[in-house]
Amino acid sequence: MVFDDVRALDLNGFRTTLATGSAPVVWMNNVRDVLVRGSRPAPAETFLRLSGVRTAGIILTGNDFNHIGRAVGSDLDVPSSALKEAAIRVKSGATSVH
Repeated sequence: MVFDDVRALDLNGFRTTLATGSAPVVWMNNVRDVLVRGSRPAPAETFLRLSGVRTAGIILTGNDFNHIGRAVGSDLDVPSSALKEAAIRVKSGATSVH
């Protein structure tokens, strides 16, 4: 699922049943003021990919990433302040945020 140039997005209770392989489950490009909560995706390498210099105000809370290798991956053009909060559950040994 791709969100491009979106503002005030609320992604609540997002579920997937098919693995995405190396592609992220969700890709957000130049998004602002985003709340992602209660997600429970199928096994995947990365749940969320962030890209774009205007990406800002991303909050992740109450998500179950037990079957995810990496919760968030950010491209180099994403400001380091874009991810405001990341309260997530990950499997032991997984990377929560990059």
